[in-house]
Amino acid sequence: MKRLPLLLTVFLFVACSESSPTSPLAVTQIPVSDAALAGNWTAELGLFPAEEDWSSVRFTLSADNGVVTGEMFPLAGVRHPISGSVQNGFATLIIGDLPFDPHAPCIHVQIAVSTVETVGAQPRALMGSLGGRCPSTIMRDVRLNRI
Repeated sequence: MKRLPLLLTVFLFVACSESSPTSPLAVTQIPVSDAALAGNWTAELGLFPAEEDWSSVRFTLSADNGVVTGEMFPLAGVRHPISGSVQNGFATLIIGDLPFDPHAPCIHVQIAVSTVETVGAQPRALMGSLGGRCPSTIMRDVRLNRI
C-alpha cells in the first residue's frame, strides 16, 4: 500500500512533464527576422485619422533581405502601402498614403517592432510601439496578431 502514493506521484510527474505529447507548446520571444515578419496580421490601433477608422486594421507583410513591403487595410477597406526595414533584430513599418485633413493632418505613422512572440516555432504576434503624429502625437504599445 505504501507504493501506491509513490506510483501515483511518478505517474503524475511523467504525465505533466514538458516532454508529454499533450503538454502545451512553450511561448517564447525571439528577435524580428524577415521570415517571422511575413504574413497576415491584425491590430487594434485606435486611431481615427480624417474620415477613416483605424480602430481595427489588417496587415499583409512580406520581407526580403531586410526590405519590408505590404499593405494595411482599415475597416473601410482603404489600402495603405507599408514600407520599412528589418535590421539587427528590429523592424520599422511605415504607413503610407496617410489621409489628409487640413485641420488635423496625419504627418507620419510608424510601427517599431521589437519582439516576435512564438508558440513552438511559429510566430504568433509582433510586439512593439506605434508612433508618429496623426493628428496629435502618438506613442503607445501595439501588438499585431497573426491571422
